[in-house]
Order: sequence, then C-alpha cells, then structure tokens
Amino acid sequence: MNLSRKYLVLFLIFFFVDLSVFAQDLPPPPGDLDPEELPIDDHIWLLGGIGLLYVFSKYRVSSDSHSR
Repeated sequence: MNLSRKYLVLFLIFFFVDLSVFAQDLPPPPGDLDPEELPIDDHIWLLGGIGLLYVFSKYRVSSDSHSR
C-alpha cells in the first residue's frame, strides 16, 4: 500500500469515528459545578508551558540522535 492510500484510509477511519462521537448527546453538567472551584483553571498556562518544553526537548534529543 502506498503512502497516500494509507493516509486516505487513516483519514476515513478518523472521520467516521468523529461523526459517531459528535452524534452522541452529552449529559448535562452537574448543577453544583462552580467555575471558581476548578483547580485546573489557575494552572492551565503552566501545564501548557511544561508540555511545550517537554515536546521541544524530546524533539531536540531525537533530532540530535538522527544527525549523527
């Protein structure tokens, strides 16, 4: 199977999975949910920054090992 056919099959699989997920009704959120009590809101930028640093460090390590 050539590369374009593999990408086409992969795209179709993800497309049909996404359609079935989007077609489902979401349950209503709980009534006692207070946005001020959610702990992730305060630290979302910190978590995103740590994630980006991790990705860049992994990419740099993998690119350094391939250049040798």
